[in-house]
Amino acid sequence: MNGSSGQLINSLSINGDEVTWGELKDDGTFTVQFELDTALSDELDIGMEMESGASTKEFNVSLSLIENTKQTADTDNHLLLPTDNKTEEANEEDELDAGNTGESDEEGSNSDHAVEQGNEEETESGSSDELKNEERNVSGSRNNADDDLSSNDSNLIPEEKFDESETVYFVTDSDATNNYFENPATLFTKDGQKYIQMNGTGGQFIDSLTINGEEVEWGAIESGGTFTIQFELEGALSDELDFGMVIAPPIPGMDTQTFNVSLSFTELIPVE
Repeated sequence: MNGSSGQLINSLSINGDEVTWGELKDDGTFTVQFELDTALSDELDIGMEMESGASTKEFNVSLSLIENTKQTADTDNHLLLPTDNKTEEANEEDELDAGNTGESDEEGSNSDHAVEQGNEEETESGSSDELKNEERNVSGSRNNADDDLSSNDSNLIPEEKFDESETVYFVTDSDATNNYFENPATLFTKDGQKYIQMNGTGGQFIDSLTINGEEVEWGAIESGGTFTIQFELEGALSDELDFGMVIAPPIPGMDTQTFNVSLSFTELIPVE
């Protein structure tokens, strides 16, 4: 199975047993495998532990597979993942073993190819991302935005329109925020007004982002889930903002998660 937003998932299990993980890509996409020892139509218990706001949430939902969707597959592109590939230490040991025996290089490339194929298949959900982009243009638009500030049907202010800009860093106690967004951010001014620009990933699972109750401005959500947001900064960088997030977990049957966390900014690199 191929998925995304893997950076937010601590654990995935089938009937209590952890699945086998493939490589977690920088954009959060991943592949998992598990042994199916029952009929396709039998209900499985899929468990997930994921970051949600400042806490960790656990879910258990029913999962089954549809018999009439089976298709013949090329086994060269669907090799079993190494059972110990979830930890970096195990990967390093595998590479050492491969170097000593002269084997596994070809297997490793095939395994990587299987994960890459998953990313290609994931692009089929692009229509869903496009629909969310349209929703962003409605719910996250700035009604009084000038036409010359829009670019590529986005309400974001293009970087070439910035009067001044500098690098800043966001500070939060929320693990989910740290997982969804990338430091550093950008502080810029336009016509005397200060703005913050942040880049993130997993946008296909975010229904809403607000600052002090106001929806942020959204750029397009790319096929890999990456996105950019902007919002006005009315106070000082160090002022605490109320950052609201509405997250739709990537597993059917799981409830939408709504939470609010504290967010502020600094010109200095935060100490972890």
